[in-house]
Amino acid sequence: MKTIGPSYTELGELILSLLKQIDSIIEKGESSSELLELVTTAKEQIAELKFNIDRLAEYLEEERKKRIQKLIEEDEEE
Repeated sequence: MKTIGPSYTELGELILSLLKQIDSIIEKGESSSELLELVTTAKEQIAELKFNIDRLAEYLEEERKKRIQKLIEEDEEE
């Protein structure tokens, strides 16, 4: 199974980098359009990661169901 776009790790690292930048700006007590831009970008990346993880979970569940069905059919044939 191949992923389209960035890997889970790449997305995670990008999100972590954004969160570190957000923390840095907040610790400095700054409030700026840069902070809003970083937060918006982080939200988008987190949503993409969640979407990808949800699709992976669905795929794995379907594969599990197929394997179970195959085992049942093989057992019935015996």
